[in-house]
Amino acid sequence: MHDSQFPRSCDRCYATKERCIRAPDSESCDRCIRLSHECIRKRALKRPGRRPKKNAPSIPSAPVRGDGASSPSPVLDDASASHETSLSSSSMVDHVVADLGLSTVEASLLRTSILSSEFMEQFIIGPSFGEAHREYMARQLHDAPATLGHAYVASAMSWGDDSDVASPEPGSSTARVEYFEKMYHHATEAVATLRSMQPSNAREMCRCLVLGATILTFTLKLRVADARAICRQTLEMAKPIYMSNALLDGTSPGDLSFASCLVLTDIAESLLFCEPPTLRYRTVPGQQQCVDRYVGVSHSFLPLLYDVAELSFRLKVESGKAGGHSAALARFALVHSALEQDVRKWTPDGHGGFAVGKFTSTEVAHMLCQAEAVRNAARLVLHRLKHGFGSQDEVAEAISSHILTSLKMTTLGTGSIPRCIDFPLIAACLELERKSERANYFSSLSPISSYSSPFHDRTRVMFDAAWEARRNGQSLYWYDLSAFIPESFTCT
Repeated sequence: MHDSQFPRSCDRCYATKERCIRAPDSESCDRCIRLSHECIRKRALKRPGRRPKKNAPSIPSAPVRGDGASSPSPVLDDASASHETSLSSSSMVDHVVADLGLSTVEASLLRTSILSSEFMEQFIIGPSFGEAHREYMARQLHDAPATLGHAYVASAMSWGDDSDVASPEPGSSTARVEYFEKMYHHATEAVATLRSMQPSNAREMCRCLVLGATILTFTLKLRVADARAICRQTLEMAKPIYMSNALLDGTSPGDLSFASCLVLTDIAESLLFCEPPTLRYRTVPGQQQCVDRYVGVSHSFLPLLYDVAELSFRLKVESGKAGGHSAALARFALVHSALEQDVRKWTPDGHGGFAVGKFTSTEVAHMLCQAEAVRNAARLVLHRLKHGFGSQDEVAEAISSHILTSLKMTTLGTGSIPRCIDFPLIAACLELERKSERANYFSSLSPISSYSSPFHDRTRVMFDAAWEARRNGQSLYWYDLSAFIPESFTCT
């Protein structure tokens, strides 16, 4: 073991299967310092040696302050919940182990990825959504282990002790090489399953969303260059059913819970690469007053963000024609102005549960911060579609400062980073000229870069290249940024 490592990992690194490393004179590990977390080791000590075999524990119950009306995650009735909880612990894992021939390590990581509250809460708004999210993930896997098993296991293994990089280093042990071979085998099988799906009804479409979102977790961690393709493929398959009122009739908001994270990721990637977004988010009956487990009260803003991405793409195409940017902007002036007004006037729905204590104070703070950050990111993009970088900078810097200050103060006040704010953070950091300032904000506030080296490195390269072009006098609008993003970025 390296001298800089603790003999015993801190509780956060242990739960997320990350290496826990600290400087010799530091009381906190590097990861906790970077993310402004309290570095603690309060979990119970385990006896060394092989653990005796026993039945897998049932899904741990956790206090849930939200309910089915406040969260899109379904809440099962007592009889159903008891049955599903039993199956989603030992029986569910046994099904996957039997079908896929999982090793002890694979099965253990799969259990952690579903049962660990701290692991789950890296991706959702907060603990009020945790129990329903666990039950939904477990129930989906139990119902379709052949369809979802490989994706679940690949995602779980990407967080294992041996998965800190995308491939084993030269001279790695046989066990380490085998670990990566198994992980990528599961990932390859999962992608093949996704490509073969042809959903014909709402239930199959929802399963397709679960599969795509689970593969997306793997790609964001290890192969960020594949994220756009996974989102696009999944949403294209879902679109015919998702956009049909007749086919979607009777589908609960909870069964569409993965639509928001896939749509948000797809729009963010479309904005960065200036490509047309795939699917315009919509609400189903009963969803208007829901709070989404991923994007909180911001889900009603996703259609507007889609329109911003579509406008960016259309301006890029038209700017390549006679007259250039000025002529293109003139043709879309009314669209741009109307969209600016809509973004400025937007307020979130579904926040009625705030006043009655359905959510923790931290969750409320995160959701409000998230909503304002996403809205201001759209304002910033619209500004840079009209005024190139280097023009009207005072307005852009003010919006950027608002986003960064809000994120920083919310993180300091709650002790944790709001979820799904990576794109607003990228848009805001693009306005910062000093490399060290960009690095500090992005390293400390980006939820994805906290666990994904490829995502962090790809964004850093884009920042540096865009600012180098600006210093060289190159005229840049938002839609020009795609030229500075490396297409293939995986861990090295």
